[in-house]
Amino acid sequence: MGNDSRTWKSLEMETLKPEFPDNAVLYTPSEDDAPTFDELRDGGCMLIDDATQRLAVYPGGGGNVIVMEESFDSSLRHIVIDEAVVPSLIAALTKARTQAAEAWAEAEREIELHEAAEAEILAKGGR
Repeated sequence: MGNDSRTWKSLEMETLKPEFPDNAVLYTPSEDDAPTFDELRDGGCMLIDDATQRLAVYPGGGGNVIVMEESFDSSLRHIVIDEAVVPSLIAALTKARTQAAEAWAEAEREIELHEAAEAEILAKGGR
């Protein structure tokens, strides 16, 4: 989603139907032949795929969900999430997204007010 112009709202309306790589459910992230980012990309599992970060989610063994992330420093990380925790994770992400959107909306209002005040001062010949 790095350069993706879609909004969270439009993404919310889409139904992701990834085609997980065959080896995604067979290997744990500690094994050398866990899925590669190319395989996860081909399977539609990539959530972020740009120059500074790659993030994919796929099913792991034992009912776990695996989040695989690589950031600008090229460190590869696997987060194994127990299937019982997934609903709580979804709820926490949804809550955080809502709070972040509210905070950004407030920041934008403050920026608009500041810009309007500056424009008014300049219109009156002030600095």
